[in-house]
Amino acid sequence: MKTENKHYLKTLGWKDFFDHQIENPEKDYHRIARITHEHKDHYVLMNNNGEKIIGLISGKWKKNLQEQDYPSVGDWVLTETNPTSTQIKYPSFVIEKRLIPYSQIIRRAAGTQKKAQVLASNIDIAFIVSSCNQEMDLKRIDRYIALLDTKIIKPILILNKCDLEVSFQNNHEALQKNFPQIPLILTRSDQPESLFPIQQLLTQGITSVFLGSSGVGKSTLTNLLLGDSKQLVQPIRNDDSKGRHTTTSRTLFLLPTPLGIIIDTPGLREIQLTENFHLDGPAFSDISQLALACRFSDCKHQTEPDCAVKLAVQKGEVSAQKLSHFQKLLKENQKNYHSSSQRKK
Repeated sequence: MKTENKHYLKTLGWKDFFDHQIENPEKDYHRIARITHEHKDHYVLMNNNGEKIIGLISGKWKKNLQEQDYPSVGDWVLTETNPTSTQIKYPSFVIEKRLIPYSQIIRRAAGTQKKAQVLASNIDIAFIVSSCNQEMDLKRIDRYIALLDTKIIKPILILNKCDLEVSFQNNHEALQKNFPQIPLILTRSDQPESLFPIQQLLTQGITSVFLGSSGVGKSTLTNLLLGDSKQLVQPIRNDDSKGRHTTTSRTLFLLPTPLGIIIDTPGLREIQLTENFHLDGPAFSDISQLALACRFSDCKHQTEPDCAVKLAVQKGEVSAQKLSHFQKLLKENQKNYHSSSQRKK
């Protein structure tokens, strides 16, 4: 691969991890692109020259795709020129191959079919955004963290709209108490300097994503980082302080300075976990650590004797509510696993 082309790809988040997936680097470097936006019938991509292009999935490849194998925002793909293109604004290409990602954030999509939905691929940092204009939902944050393989994706909590002093103190203390191992950043839109800790993390080639409910200010934060109003924002509803679903699709942006990458996402009404969720991360690290001292290695921390977790609850070291939510997620995972096994049969 030519040095100058690979350098720009690294600006877009390319890592050495992908090199072995390219059979002929000297020939294929110009075919590499990263998905920045997903539409129903096409993708928007950025190639190694920094050009925006349109990508359509090859019909032959599409026929054999499973739902979770479709390209998503953040994915790297190989493209070929589309000879039948009628696109005027941007050149059109056919997506021939999706490179295996080094990380993904996957939830179980809302609805009755229970399909896996990839929220974003090739992520290094996940910013989980809460806001002082909404009641703090710690269980929802637990679920966001459970979506992450924290060995690869670093979780960072953001408490936004900290100028709302009435709820700031309670929300701040709740996050510190319940997630002591996860870094917390306090932000407010009227003080752009409060985003400096975020900017320090977004060095060249680092890909991050904003996760959180509607109305917490993800798109406003994105615009502040971009220095431009590229994401539409709306005020929250006055009657209940709920957020409007202004952002309707995931979009990847290359930041002007520093040269990191941010993916803005719509607010999620449901955060259902797949069978591959993660409860060994920092959200439940205290329970996971205590569980090592339980008599039984498969202890469910319910009626089993010599349970170190239940003992910690009795001593007040772990809250009963936290253990209850942990057990609920375990049960949900077991149900999802059986459902997935039946579908595969």
